[in-house]
Amino acid sequence: MSGDEALTGCRCMQGTTFPIAGMGTPVGTVSPMELTSTKEEVSRPGVKVLSESLLTGMIVRFSGILCTFRWVGITFGTYGGGVSMYNGETFTHFTQKEGLSNNSVYSILEDSQGNLWFSTHGGVSMYNGETFTHFTEKEGLSNNYVFSILEDSHGILWFGTVGGGMSMYYGETFTHFTEKEGLSNNRVFSILEDSHGNLWFGTYGGGVSMYNGETFTHFTQKEGLNSIQVFSILEDSHGNLWFGTHGGVSMYNGKTFMHFTEKEGLSNNDVFSVLEDNHGNLWFGTWGGGVSMYNGETFTHFTEKEGLSSNYIFSILEDSHGNLWFGTEGGGVSMYNGETFTHFTDKEGLSDNRVASILEDNNSNIWLGTENGLNLIDFDSVNVSNAKKSLSVYNPVIHTYSKQDGLKGLDFLENSMFLDSKNRIWWGSGKSLSMLDMNHYKIPVEPPVMQLNQIEINEQFEDYRHLKESAETEMEFKGVAKFYNYPLNLVLPYSRNHLTFHFSAIEWYSPHKIIYSYKMEGLNDDWSLPTAEAKADYRNLPNGTFTFKVRAMGEAQKWSEAFEYTFTILPPWWHTWWARTGYGITALLLIIGIIRWRTAKLKQRQKELITEVRIATKEIRAQKEEVETQRDEIEAQKEEVESQRDEIEAQRNMVTAQKDEIQQQKEAMTDSIEYAKRIQAATFPPDEVLRYLLPKHFILYKPLDIVSGDFYWLTQKKDKIIFAVADCTGHGVPGAFMSMLGSALLKDIVNNMKNTLQANVILNELRDQVIMSLRQTGKVDEARDGMDISLCILDRDHMALQYAGAHNPLYHIRDGTLTEIKADMMPIGISSEAAKSFTNHELKLHKDDTLYLFSDGYTDQLGGEKRKRFMTSRFKQLLLEIQDRIMFDQKAILEKTLNEWMGLTGAYEKKYEQIDDILVMGIRIN
Repeated sequence: MSGDEALTGCRCMQGTTFPIAGMGTPVGTVSPMELTSTKEEVSRPGVKVLSESLLTGMIVRFSGILCTFRWVGITFGTYGGGVSMYNGETFTHFTQKEGLSNNSVYSILEDSQGNLWFSTHGGVSMYNGETFTHFTEKEGLSNNYVFSILEDSHGILWFGTVGGGMSMYYGETFTHFTEKEGLSNNRVFSILEDSHGNLWFGTYGGGVSMYNGETFTHFTQKEGLNSIQVFSILEDSHGNLWFGTHGGVSMYNGKTFMHFTEKEGLSNNDVFSVLEDNHGNLWFGTWGGGVSMYNGETFTHFTEKEGLSSNYIFSILEDSHGNLWFGTEGGGVSMYNGETFTHFTDKEGLSDNRVASILEDNNSNIWLGTENGLNLIDFDSVNVSNAKKSLSVYNPVIHTYSKQDGLKGLDFLENSMFLDSKNRIWWGSGKSLSMLDMNHYKIPVEPPVMQLNQIEINEQFEDYRHLKESAETEMEFKGVAKFYNYPLNLVLPYSRNHLTFHFSAIEWYSPHKIIYSYKMEGLNDDWSLPTAEAKADYRNLPNGTFTFKVRAMGEAQKWSEAFEYTFTILPPWWHTWWARTGYGITALLLIIGIIRWRTAKLKQRQKELITEVRIATKEIRAQKEEVETQRDEIEAQKEEVESQRDEIEAQRNMVTAQKDEIQQQKEAMTDSIEYAKRIQAATFPPDEVLRYLLPKHFILYKPLDIVSGDFYWLTQKKDKIIFAVADCTGHGVPGAFMSMLGSALLKDIVNNMKNTLQANVILNELRDQVIMSLRQTGKVDEARDGMDISLCILDRDHMALQYAGAHNPLYHIRDGTLTEIKADMMPIGISSEAAKSFTNHELKLHKDDTLYLFSDGYTDQLGGEKRKRFMTSRFKQLLLEIQDRIMFDQKAILEKTLNEWMGLTGAYEKKYEQIDDILVMGIRIN
């Protein structure tokens, strides 16, 4: 639009023009406001500023009928400056930065559901006023990983991050507190403001820091804290502070610390969450031990045995009705009403079974932060009024929110959910800090509007208003539906009995969540399974009158009124009345003929039977005499058999005695091997060390015998994590001896290394130590015992990895692509290449990369229909297929696939024995 072209009205999407004075000029005025050409807001009465001065469209929003005086606001579309919304006091601007498709806006429409639609130079944008707001490092946040959130008594928001310390938010800008400003550690997992106004920050590696508004005071093991890894903080009703840590629970009364561990009755020493209920009981959510309740004197434990869905607890919430909610790893969320547990998992509609955080909003609805998006559990207000009622009689609706709903990240972090005093909910995820203003958020309650669009017959599109003459003779109908392409009162011949119905539903809140269900009355009475596909296909329909019904469900999770369409298919000629009369006469004549033929056959058969009976009588008499002779012979044989039986019983008693002696020897050997198994298990890293150093991992370990020649090893030296998977020569007892020798040598080598750790240097030294320990010289006739191994050194601070391997490779998967880092083809032991150094591979890691170390037992296992090896190619494909699953599920899928391959689940006719030790380790970088 040129500068001298005056726009005298505002265009809207329906094509109506409303006269607006002054619009279209480079600097226009709209009474009673004065508009200026600057983008900054001027703080004097009567002067408000738009994002651009050239207006292309405007919509005035009223809360009643158009042209009443109950004014709510005005929205202006500009050319180049996006959209400006005026609420009577200030302007709010929306441009491409806020999500608009283009900054040049041509027209504006408000639909019946209150959504605003903007036609722009870059397409169409819809705004529902209820979107999520995201804060990242780009907006000033110190780090995108937010693990804890708090609003202090002054209305200031505090965000604890992993790696960026604390970020303080006044509503406009962020201020950061890190180790440089006095914080003990930059990884902050929990925040608390105590009754004196002091802020407490629980860190991972630095204990607790207390901030009084001016200085920091630190509490570590030196001051009495039982661990420097602090996951949660609580101030109880008596003013005591409780700290959930990696080493149990510490209580601080302002002067001294008191500790509660497994020794004092706690179910597990890894405590991720702490809560005091309205009765004064303390609840501790642990990692592996379920939930422990402390009444001030004794502990009471709640685990899977008592009804909890999982023993791994991330978060705890007490709702406004007194119910306790537990967010778990792999078990969804469990609700405890004081008597029984009720579980919500992906089966009930959750987006993922890993529930990291829980929150109750001001409407008594429960929000869950999971590994795969947000869930809102919306309860019926009448049913929830009785807090002690079992949730099985409630009618909750579970809403799911993903990237299509405006989220930036889907992997929500542990206990990182907070409702502030302004009724805004804050979440921390792996991508950003997200906020939702609950003052503008509305839970949809109305179902979508259902409509039939068109009908295809025999997979052919028909324009029912302009049919060809041949088509008109093949069908009958009375008119066509207005605005749609389907006939009314349709009657079809039997040859046209393949119908495809195309339908749609309207809901602007979340059109991607609309699903459909349909049925054909007269053919079946059951509704189809819900589907997102907006069509229904029926082939080879029989003759008759049918009513097609279709309904839709959207975000409100309520089915709409079913749309009904009735039509008739005429019968074929072979189902007419005259054809059926002919069928009856033919059948009657056929029956009479069959009866006469059957009677004659029976008389003939009667004569034959009389003759056969006479012959059979003679044969029976002869057989009787023969049987009596055989009976006498059997009596004689019986006496001989009884004599042989006595001799056999004597031999059996002797064999039984020998069997008992062999069984005693076997039991003695088995007891010795079982004891060796316990010794070998003691050399493996403890589970709690694995979870601490590698939070996201799995280990699939299946020895061939009681003890194994495969072993895994892990340790930490300074800021490096060293881990390995090895396959020793042989299996059973010999392999177990080699595995314990390998573990001991690795520990000694790493502990004695004073220089920079290098993976290939460790393997070089390990090979030398094995050769020396086994006294190997390389002679032809001596045993060549040793091991194959993959060894890695992980530097999480720099996201770097070193790898060296002897025969065993490393698999690295990123963004759906698998890269194999090949090992050196020489063993840990004597060989012709024992003088060569192993290769040191260095990799730069990204978040969510996955590493796999393994022995050859999985890929070499025999199975399948043709007794073949599983093979490396099939193993790689399986790893790629399970990449989107959590590590716990990956282990389960690998084990299930192996069992199926071996025929243990009945998938094949044969079952195959395990042929080697099996070991697979998977690690996800976080």
